[in-house]
Amino acid sequence: MRNTVLVADDSREIVRMIADELERENFGVLCAYDGKQALQAMMDKHVDSLILDIMMPGMDGLEVCRRLGNERNIPILLLSARDREMDRIIGLEVGQRAGLS
Repeated sequence: MRNTVLVADDSREIVRMIADELERENFGVLCAYDGKQALQAMMDKHVDSLILDIMMPGMDGLEVCRRLGNERNIPILLLSARDREMDRIIGLEVGQRAGLS
């Protein structure tokens, strides 16, 4: 059985590029374009790992991590255009509090 990766980013172009590469490597891919879709996919489907953009409209990636909490213990790769050290620290802290580290 193939591992399934959920790719969540508000840029459809970025999602498609990542999904194409994952599919070439024989991963199953689910796509979401905002935080609410990502959470819904996590509840409805079997997901082995998550590639998640931090800056999405409505519900950002950090809020998705907070809401997942301890319900799902899966690897999460956070994508961000932010480059400040404080943004990295916040991402790590959210992951630790949610039991994701």
